[in-house]
Amino acid sequence: MKRRYTLLLLVIILTLVGCKNKSSEELNDYDSEEIITNGVIEDTYEAYPNYESFFTYKELNEFIMNNEKITDSFLYLDLKKYSPRWESSRNFYYKTESNGKIIDPIICIYATMTDERFGLVKIGDLTKGVSYNVGIVFYPLSGEYERLTFKKYHCKVEQGRFDNVIYVNSGEKKICEIYYQADFNISKDYFQDLFIENMNLFIK
Repeated sequence: MKRRYTLLLLVIILTLVGCKNKSSEELNDYDSEEIITNGVIEDTYEAYPNYESFFTYKELNEFIMNNEKITDSFLYLDLKKYSPRWESSRNFYYKTESNGKIIDPIICIYATMTDERFGLVKIGDLTKGVSYNVGIVFYPLSGEYERLTFKKYHCKVEQGRFDNVIYVNSGEKKICEIYYQADFNISKDYFQDLFIENMNLFIK
C-alpha cells in the first residue's frame, strides 16, 4: 500500500512539473536570451534626418503610391484596420535624396494600443481594455514579398520605453521591428496575427 501511494505521489509530481514546464514555455517564447541594444527606434532622427508626418493612414498610403521619388516597395501595418480606438502617429523617414529618388526610407508608427484580451480597466464611467505601447519600424521590401517569419527578443533602449522587440523577416530580409512595452506578457503569436491580418502591401 505504501509503495502504491509512493508511485501515485510520483505520478502527481511529474504531472505538475510537466504542466509547469509547458506553462513556462508558453510565457517565455523568446527566440534567445539575447538583449538587443542598438535598435533604430532609439536614434531615428539622427539616422534619418528627413521626414514627413501624416494625420491618417490614407494620407500615408497616397504619399507612398503617388510619390515618384519613392521607388521602394513596402509591407506595413494599418493599425486602424484592427481597432479605430488605437491612437497612433505615422511618419515617413529617409536619409537623403539623390537623382530625384528618396534614399533609404523607413516608415515609423508609434501607438498606444488597448486590447480587452489582456484585461479591463475602468477610468471613471469608461471601461476599456488595458493598454501597452509600441513603436514599429518598417524597412523596404527587397525583391518580392516572401514568407514571413517572426523572432522575439529582449531589448533595452536608453529612453526605457520598450523592453521587447520582434523582428519580422520576408525570406532573408528584415522588413520590420516591433518594439513594445507592457506590464503583462504578450505572446509572439499575438503580434504575428496582428501583422498578418492588418498589413498593407505597396508594390512600386
